[in-house]
Amino acid sequence: MMKPHLGIHLIDVLISLFLLSIALIGIDAMLLNVSKDAQSLYYLHVGMQQLLQLHEQEMTKNHSEQALQEWNQQNQKVLPNGHGTFKSTTNQLTLNWNQGTNKTCDGNTTRIHCLTLDVRGS
Repeated sequence: MMKPHLGIHLIDVLISLFLLSIALIGIDAMLLNVSKDAQSLYYLHVGMQQLLQLHEQEMTKNHSEQALQEWNQQNQKVLPNGHGTFKSTTNQLTLNWNQGTNKTCDGNTTRIHCLTLDVRGS
């Protein structure tokens, strides 16, 4: 008759390590998503501040092309691929970032990367 084993077998250790690695990979993926969302919210906050800054400038003085160029230079510094426009026909300020060469707000994206401010009432 065989006597019972009282210790931990190698297969038990391997299974435990495998389950631990699966759990750690899941936690790592979750932290990566949280980090991306936090960065996206940070850029959203910076973008709102940039739009409000230009809007305040527009309320205190007449719209000038130089002010828009200076604002866009600042956008390039604080937002990745930051670019803003002012449409005088619709009185809208638009700010885009993280879009490469596409400088429009199309609404077909999963992450926030575009803001539009309607300034008709000012």
